[in-house]
This record gives sequence, structure tokens and C-alpha cells, in this order.
Amino acid sequence: MLRYCSVKEKLSDRMCTDKSMDILPECSSVSRRKMITKKEILDAIHGKMIISCQAVEDEPLYVEEKSIMYLMARAAKQAGTPAIRTSSIRDVIAIKEETGLPVIGLVKIQYPGYEGYITPTMKEVDDLVAAGSDVVALDCTLRKRGDGITVNEFIAQIKEKYPDIILMADISNYEEGINAWKCGVDIVGTTMSGYTDYTSKKIVITDFQKEEIEIEDVAKYRKQVIRHELIHAFLCESGLHENCEWHNEEMVDWLAMQAPKLQKIFKETEYI
Repeated sequence: MLRYCSVKEKLSDRMCTDKSMDILPECSSVSRRKMITKKEILDAIHGKMIISCQAVEDEPLYVEEKSIMYLMARAAKQAGTPAIRTSSIRDVIAIKEETGLPVIGLVKIQYPGYEGYITPTMKEVDDLVAAGSDVVALDCTLRKRGDGITVNEFIAQIKEKYPDIILMADISNYEEGINAWKCGVDIVGTTMSGYTDYTSKKIVITDFQKEEIEIEDVAKYRKQVIRHELIHAFLCESGLHENCEWHNEEMVDWLAMQAPKLQKIFKETEYI
């Protein structure tokens, strides 16, 4: 069984780098929520879309004084999502208070010697558990860790300390996903695909050959085709695959035709 821990009880005796710690004493109502099992959470999210509501420093929706991600989460709940994924302790607390939905929590922090930055140490795990995060997401790529242990050993340490914890592995490829599954994580997501040195997206363009039909300006046509395919590639890189409405050929054609104008205006306004 999982219990929503008392934030005041768990965190009153230690500091956290998260700037939201000053709001924790006001959120101890998190501890009064009913107990919920791992099976209930996993059944609730199975086969459904989980919405991510996140904003970190230097992003437009980040407000230092107070989290506003609970408003995004409110909209996501109204749209029917069964759970919310969010980063930072303050957003975990605010979103749980607002929506009552299960929350997949993580903390983004870059430590010296660590290539990963999503919940990299036990400190972040402790803070997320104390804040009532229903699922804890962490980097499970096979990259270098500053503490000298492997991700397998880190997962084992977490499961030993929190036997009933629900873990989500953020991985970048098939090998890492299988490894995380064997380590006993409950959810695997390809969050880090394209964000590691060995999975960075590459756009390969083959040499364009003139077709049998007569094309008046081959060079111009070649540029149009390549722009079109590049847009498809970037849509795929963003997770918008071919069954997405943005892969509508007319829409992609329109973007390809407008690309030179966009580039020109961006340069003129000095926004490129």
C-alpha cells in the first residue's frame, strides 16, 4: 500500500534546493488523502494518455513566486487525463491539491559528474516521496553517474528504501528500457530518446534525382521537396508521428512553402 506522507513531518527537519519548500507547511493536507494501491494507479493509467505539465526556470510559464502549473493540470483533468506528470516539489504538491489525480513527479537538477538530470540522487527521491508523488520518474539511461554506481544499483537502493514505490524509467533506447524493466521499474517511457549522445536525431537527405516528368526549375523543386521532408522529420522528432493530424500533407506543404518567408522575417526582426 502507498500512503500520502505528511509533507510537514517528512521535510521539516531538512532543507531542499527546490524553491517551493517555503510552501510545504501549508500543504500538509496531502497526508489526509486515502491510501491507494499500486494496482489501482497502474490500472487507472493503463492505455490512456498522461499529460505533462512542466515549467522550469527560464521557460515562459515558469513563475518564481508561485507555481501556476496547477492551472494547466486543471485543464488536462477536464480534458480527461487520468494522471499528470510534473517536475519540482512545489508542482507535485500544487497539482495534487488541485486535481486529486495521481502525479508522476520528478526533479530536474544537474549535479557535477552526472550526465543525467532527472531525479539523479536519493535526495530527490526522498523529497518526491515526502511530497506525495504517486510515481517517481528518474533517469534510467546507461550514462555516467557522479556517485560511481550504476543505474541498476541506484534502482535497487530506491526499492530497498521504499519497497512499495512506483517507479517510471526515463530511457532513450530499447536496451535501456529492457534493463530498467529487469530492474523492476513499473513504467518505461522513451523520454530521453534524442537527448543522449547515442540517440541524437539525425536527418539524412539523399541526393535528389530528376523525375521522368518535366520540371521547369529542378533546383527550386528540389528545395521544396527537401523542406517538405525536413518538416516531416522535425515533426517526428517532436513525437508527432505520421498518424498525427500535423502530418497532413497539405499542412506540411503549407509550412514548407512559408518557410522562406518565416526565415526572412525572423532575420529581419533579429529573432533568428
